Amino acid sequence: MRKIRFAFTFAVLLALLVGSAAFAQTPGDNPEGINTFEVSPDPAYAGDTVTLDINFNATAGANGDTATAFCLYAPDTAVDTPASNSFPASITLSYYSGFTQYTATFTGASSGCPARSGQTGWMYSSGTGLPSGDTTYDGSANFNIASSATAGFYDWTLLLQEPGSGVNPLSYTNFEIKNVGTPDTGLSGRLIDSKTLQPWAYGAEIQVVQVTGDNIGLKGSTYAASDGTWSITFATTDDLGLCGGACTTGNEYAVYRVVVNFTCDLQTGNGTRPDYQTSDDGNCPITVGGTDLTGLPINFETEVTDAASGSMHNVGDMETGRGPTAIVLEDFSSAQVPWAPVAGAALLLVAAGGFAILRKRWL
Repeated sequence: MRKIRFAFTFAVLLALLVGSAAFAQTPGDNPEGINTFEVSPDPAYAGDTVTLDINFNATAGANGDTATAFCLYAPDTAVDTPASNSFPASITLSYYSGFTQYTATFTGASSGCPARSGQTGWMYSSGTGLPSGDTTYDGSANFNIASSATAGFYDWTLLLQEPGSGVNPLSYTNFEIKNVGTPDTGLSGRLIDSKTLQPWAYGAEIQVVQVTGDNIGLKGSTYAASDGTWSITFATTDDLGLCGGACTTGNEYAVYRVVVNFTCDLQTGNGTRPDYQTSDDGNCPITVGGTDLTGLPINFETEVTDAASGSMHNVGDMETGRGPTAIVLEDFSSAQVPWAPVAGAALLLVAAGGFAILRKRWL
């Protein structure tokens, strides 16, 4: 009896879940008159030109005039002064009759659209002569975001005068506008010992390479000082001679790869210390304060995004991952915790006991 009761309860719960999922996806959730309205790229910067992709069904001729219109709404902050600098003068969309493609030009005007909070609307009207039935119109247009636009997240909206079906309007939401800033002039930071969290005193080589944006390539190179600090001014600092005079400046919001090299073999002429015991480079010592270096941390890379600060960007402390004498910091895992196997066995016993109790109750 209990088996039957459990099976029935499970079936009821499953039916409720399926029913609620179906209810959440009812056709009315999406405007059917507007099939596509998208803005790209997203995010975009103040001053950028974005593309508006439009596809909708309209019933031109519903009033006997074989003409229709739609309203395009942009975020207030994205609209330039005058607004004609931002909105396209006209938008050309295509439609089909059988296998023949036709075009319809919708001419823009600054008035005629209902007001919407936080948005500026332009009405785009067609001439007469459009098909009188429910017709699909498709195309794209460019919009120029004002260079004075305020960074933030905004909505764009499309509203049809005579939608073919469904409800109106449709919004493209959470579109991000970013302010164009001045790129960082360089990066700085500090290496610290992962074991003591004190400055790494044994030196290292640092290079910065831009991996996204317009100026991809080397930005500069240097050594870490005895207090672990380092600083690279883009296009200027090249203490390792890696750029050959060709280091470049950065880009706002670009991604930089910071390469930290403890073996000191990035440079071209001063020697290395691959065996931790010899070095021809005073910037990469084998002893500090009478303490011998018996090993090296593993070389590593990390990525930093340009903050568009217009100044030196301090990336903060970067841990070496190893102690002052290259003792590997062990992970907190069962390999280092002797009681872990016992705890694991205990958990399995508890789980097995719980299963046995439930099985007995079901029976």
